[in-house]
Amino acid sequence: MGIFIDNSEVIQYGVPMLIAASLAGPVLGLMFLSINSMQALDRPLPATILSLCRQGLFFIPLLFILNQIFGLDGISYTQTVSDYLAILIAVFMLFLSVKKAFPAEILS
Repeated sequence: MGIFIDNSEVIQYGVPMLIAASLAGPVLGLMFLSINSMQALDRPLPATILSLCRQGLFFIPLLFILNQIFGLDGISYTQTVSDYLAILIAVFMLFLSVKKAFPAEILS
């Protein structure tokens, strides 16, 4: 059945979890790009806030909320939902940071 695990129940739980974990992968780079760009623009506080958003501000409450609503599937998708929320905030904060760092270039 599996190369490393022969227990079908473990595989049955593992496949949806791996799918959930990989859904944010294609856009996760935007968040890390935003964090690094803000650090380079001498904006350490927004960069730190973004880092905290992903794992603390969003992940922990979503873990409880999605578990209550969706059960085990909610737990599986918590990191993905947390990542997407953090990405939305990251792109917004990056836009504001770039606008603040280069005000003349944005207006022209």
